Amino acid sequence: MSKELVIEVQNSTPLLVGWYDPLKQDVVGLRPTEIKGLWRWWARAFIAGALYDLGLLSGEEGIDVVLRPTKDSTTTISYFVGKILGLGYVGMMGESEASRFTLYVEGSVKPTLLHDRLQRIRLLTIKRRVEGVDVGQKFKIIVRRRVSKYSEAEDLAIKILVLALQLSGIGKGSRRGLGSLDILSEPFSTTKNIKSLIKDVYDGCREVVERYRGYVRTSSRSKELECPNFPPLPLISKGSIYGVNISQILRVKNVGFEALHNFFIRSERCRVLYGSHIRSDEIRNHLVAWFLGLPRQQRGTGYMDKISRRASPIILSYHSSKNFFGDGGLITTLVSGDWPRKLLWRGTSSKYINIDCRAIVNAFNIVSNEYNQYLRKLNGVVEVIWP
Repeated sequence: MSKELVIEVQNSTPLLVGWYDPLKQDVVGLRPTEIKGLWRWWARAFIAGALYDLGLLSGEEGIDVVLRPTKDSTTTISYFVGKILGLGYVGMMGESEASRFTLYVEGSVKPTLLHDRLQRIRLLTIKRRVEGVDVGQKFKIIVRRRVSKYSEAEDLAIKILVLALQLSGIGKGSRRGLGSLDILSEPFSTTKNIKSLIKDVYDGCREVVERYRGYVRTSSRSKELECPNFPPLPLISKGSIYGVNISQILRVKNVGFEALHNFFIRSERCRVLYGSHIRSDEIRNHLVAWFLGLPRQQRGTGYMDKISRRASPIILSYHSSKNFFGDGGLITTLVSGDWPRKLLWRGTSSKYINIDCRAIVNAFNIVSNEYNQYLRKLNGVVEVIWP
C-alpha cells in the first residue's frame, strides 16, 4: 500500500449511528471511531483463529462463563493486532504504541425518519421515531500509514479492513445487517472474489503468527477443561468441533435484505416457515433463542442472566450490485465458549438452562438448520465461502 488509500463506500442498508440523543442521527454519518472498532474486532478474530489453528491459543473456565481466553492468550492477541499489524497497543513497561494508521471519513448526511419494517428499527421505534441514513449515501474512507515497521503485516491489516467492511455493518443493528457498506472503488491489492480474499487474509494471519511466534505467551492450566479444544472467543478458524465448523461464512443470493434481517424475530420467521406468525419453531421448542444474542427478553419474559450483554454470534451484512465484491447477503456464524453458564427462561413457566460446550453446539445446529430451511422457503441460493 502507498501512504494513502481512499475507499469509496455507499450504504446499501439503512444506517443508524446515533448522536447525543440516541434517536437523532449524527450529521457526520460515519464516525472513524466506529470503523476503527470494527477493524480491530475482525483483526482479533483472524489473529485468534490463526493462533487457535496452530495450537497456540488457550482457554480457561470462568465463574460465570463457560470459557474465556487466558490472560496470556489475550495479551498475545493484543500484541499481534497492536504491535505487529500496527493498529495500536497498550502494554506495560513502555511497550505502548499508537496506531501506525490514521483514518478519516469524508461525507455528510441528511437525517431522515426510518420506517419500522426491519426488526432492529422496530425495537428502537416503539412509540418513538428514530432518525437514520437511508440507502445510497456515499462516503470516502481515507487511510494513511504514518510510519512502517512490519510492512507486510501492515498490508495485511489493510486487507482486514476491506474484509471487515464486507462482513459486517456499522452502527446500531450492525450484526443484523444495518449499516452495510458497498465498496465502490477498487480497494488495495485485492481480488474481486470475496472467497479468495477471506482465504488470503486467513493465510496471511497464519504467516504473521508463525513468523513472529516468539512473541506468543503460553499459559499453564491448573486443571483439565471439560472441553479442552473448544475456542474460548469468536474467531475465524478452519477447524471443527463436535462435528460443526467453528466459523462459517455463507453468501446468500435471491433473498432481499428485509427477509434476511427479519429471520431474527420469531413471528416473521414462523410466518415464512409455517405460514403463521403465532406458531412455535424449533428454536422456541428447544429454548435455544439465547444463541441469537443476549439480552433476549421483553416484558419480563425471555432469557435472563447475570451478564448484561452477549453479542450474537451470527453476523449479517448485505450488499447491492454496485459492490466491488458482488451482491447478496453474507452470513457469518462463530462458535465459541464465551457464553454464560446458566440462564433463566421465563415464559408460560420458568426454567433454568445450563450451558456447556455441547449445549452451544446443539444450539448452533438447531438455529443453523432453521435458518437454512428459512432460506430454502424463500428460494435463496446459498454458497459456502468459508471454510
